Amino acid sequence: MNLLEKAVNTYLNAVRTLCPNLSCTALDYLRSGLTVPELKPKHFYMHANVIQQDIGFVFQGLIRAFYIDNQGNEITVNFVRENRYATHYTAFITRSPGKYLLS
Repeated sequence: MNLLEKAVNTYLNAVRTLCPNLSCTALDYLRSGLTVPELKPKHFYMHANVIQQDIGFVFQGLIRAFYIDNQGNEITVNFVRENRYATHYTAFITRSPGKYLLS
């Protein structure tokens, strides 16, 4: 199994944990729409003040969630570790611009 297949299977197993009654057909449909981007260090997965279009999943590595205060300081609010979802959930659900940057 290559790294891409392992990433997809890890994500689908996480989905199965949340939704154990999901059918194989539904999982196959979900699989067909997945993309697996690779973030380079210091690159952004999500920008502030933008409506988030998708939810990320950290397969390998760590993502830092932070915002920039009025003085220009980066304020870290969270780290998203492997096998966790990377999102500003409230902003995603309400379809409003997020406050945080994810890098």
